Amino acid sequence: MSWSPDHKLPILIAEWPKLNHALFWNHVEETRNHYEKHEKEPLTYFWQVSVFEGYWKFSANDFQFIVTDVSCRSRLDDRLIALSQAFQLYKENGSPLHWLDALEKAVVSEVDLKRRLDEFLNPLPLSEELKEFWDKAEQRKKKKEQQDKKYQQDYDDKIKWLKENIEILRSNGLEKGAISQDQYALYQRMVRINRTDKVEETGRNWQGLINEFSVEVATALRDALLNFWRAYTPALRSEDNTDTNSKKVEFGLSGIEIESLEMMNWPKNLSKEEAEIACRYAFRKWGSFPNWFPKLYKQYPHLISQLVVHEIGWELVVENPQEAKHYILSKVSYSCEWLWDSIAETILEILEKEPTNVENLKYLLRIVQGSVIVSSSDLAQLAERKCTTLTSWQSIAYWYATWIGIEPERAIRSFCDSLAAHYIKDQQEAINMAMLTIVALLGRRHLGSSVRETFKSPMSLMRLYYLMHQYIRVEEDIERANTGVYSPGLRDDAQDARNSLYSMLKTIPGKEAYLVMMELARMHPAESYRGWMKQNAKERAEMDADNLPWTAKQFFDFANTLECTPNNHRELFDLGVQRLMDLKHSLEESDDSIASTLAKEAEEIGIRKVIANWCRSRSTGKYLITQEEELADAKRPDCRFHSSLFDAPVPVELKLADNWSGPNLFERLENQLCGDYLRDNQSNRGIFVLVYRGQKTSWQLPDGKLEATFTELVDSLQDYWVSISANYPKINQIIIIGVDLTKRMNRIKTLKKRPNSKQKKTS
Repeated sequence: MSWSPDHKLPILIAEWPKLNHALFWNHVEETRNHYEKHEKEPLTYFWQVSVFEGYWKFSANDFQFIVTDVSCRSRLDDRLIALSQAFQLYKENGSPLHWLDALEKAVVSEVDLKRRLDEFLNPLPLSEELKEFWDKAEQRKKKKEQQDKKYQQDYDDKIKWLKENIEILRSNGLEKGAISQDQYALYQRMVRINRTDKVEETGRNWQGLINEFSVEVATALRDALLNFWRAYTPALRSEDNTDTNSKKVEFGLSGIEIESLEMMNWPKNLSKEEAEIACRYAFRKWGSFPNWFPKLYKQYPHLISQLVVHEIGWELVVENPQEAKHYILSKVSYSCEWLWDSIAETILEILEKEPTNVENLKYLLRIVQGSVIVSSSDLAQLAERKCTTLTSWQSIAYWYATWIGIEPERAIRSFCDSLAAHYIKDQQEAINMAMLTIVALLGRRHLGSSVRETFKSPMSLMRLYYLMHQYIRVEEDIERANTGVYSPGLRDDAQDARNSLYSMLKTIPGKEAYLVMMELARMHPAESYRGWMKQNAKERAEMDADNLPWTAKQFFDFANTLECTPNNHRELFDLGVQRLMDLKHSLEESDDSIASTLAKEAEEIGIRKVIANWCRSRSTGKYLITQEEELADAKRPDCRFHSSLFDAPVPVELKLADNWSGPNLFERLENQLCGDYLRDNQSNRGIFVLVYRGQKTSWQLPDGKLEATFTELVDSLQDYWVSISANYPKINQIIIIGVDLTKRMNRIKTLKKRPNSKQKKTS
């Protein structure tokens, strides 16, 4: 069964002239390389090439193609080979006169070619050496023909035997968990037909045998595979670490693959015992787990989890500090996220005892960090304890990466102190620990990290970035550009990870990221970076200033109402400001202003109700507005704009300017609106509304001015927010809106004082 009729391939290739031609000249190049190393004479004859078998074949139809090569190939040796090839076709096809004419025309302008053609037409007697060569070539040819004939006969006999012994092929030896030679030989033929060494692809394509052997033979092998996997039970490595019967495992895995694809209710049809056998096969598969393994787990989660944990436990008991087993733990860590939650708590308990192999530690941490079952607080407590008790800097690095991912503020402080302590004892060890930690935190090239991502805030990224520049210095970076192929080491990955910290920072929208980038532009350890970072900060601010593109619904809303429904906190803030500015204009400028009536209200509660009701009546379903909504700490903002599409309210704080002193208003802006009502991370914009009734004439400002007007007060409050905004990096924007009720009232009084035209005439 080792021979197959693949010798037909040259015939198939010959039917594609361009491919046939290209393969031949590629073969010429390979043969020339051989001749240059091992032979003395040059390669100029076709027979020198044809001695080495290739998948090309020439016939009379190729004559003109080859004659073109005689005159067109750039290399003289190639043209000589083409000439000898064309002359051989000429002789094999009866020496047609018009073919000879074509050959003579092809060589007419080249002396060497013309001389070679003359030698072919008028050959000298062969030397003894050349005679011996051709005799041996003929012997090899006859021997090969005899071998091919014998192989073909054996092959035909074997196919005949298989067709006559279908039941033996289907069941021979399977009851004892054995595989017959015929079964395995046919299986290997199936592997070659499918051109793959992957068990999954081999099993699912058993029909590939049909064309060569028959439906009956292919089906018999399929049945043999299906029956076999239940008859043989692979040993777990914890039971027998020397069991390497890969043939049986391969055979059984193919059977399970076929059953999982062709049986509709698989694996519901499996008993618990059969499920365990299938799991054992999965454990023995080289590389990743089989495609059907997640389905098996879904049907028998407790059984599979138990077996996985048992084998991981064994793997850790026998682990070698210098070399990981690459058995179950590595595969579960990298390709079984669906399994993590069921084993994570047990893995966390296992981690109480530190693995001696750092790779195994990395695999275990990947599982617990990626599981939603293990709480961040439990993992942080374990990580903190490990960071303060372990002595191996490699293990400490992975635990610090874990801790920083969960509690960045505390962990980074501790990490900084630990690096400093290591640096005093061993500078290179401290540098290595810094590099390994940042790589574990951010991942290597093309490989992501598994840590939790609380550290991805602007302030934490900046602290890490500063710290890494102390140990992974720019001036010591490895420049790999234009140096050819290389395998990145820890230093390559570490400098990439250090730079990735800033890349992450650049992608974070909002004021806090902008302020951090400006701080880096001012204080970056490498001065050459500062100008570039300042430009990055400017670009970040420009991007944040741009509104997001409207959705189709927003565009439709705007076409109907000249406003659109907010899709995010910023758009809700903009609409709230717009609505309050409309109210300001109505009270200060409109003909139907109720400013004079509203000015009589001396309490903020009355003004607040009017403003809230006015905004509510004009909401057109785009927002909701609440009054004195109680927060978790019993604080009550005057009003809040809400959206039904997202949870990010915009607080509004109202003050009657007449009732407050200047310093108190500035204090309320900072401590009440900024400090209390905008503490929630979901809200980062607020509105401070001042209403002036005309009862107070001046206010004291922080710049020392004692008698500021209402307009000056409003402007000064806005300037004050700008001056303190850096203290509130999570707050992006505060708008001060001043509503002067006296504007309309004063205009009416002025009109009443002016004499009309009749009064002027009378006077």
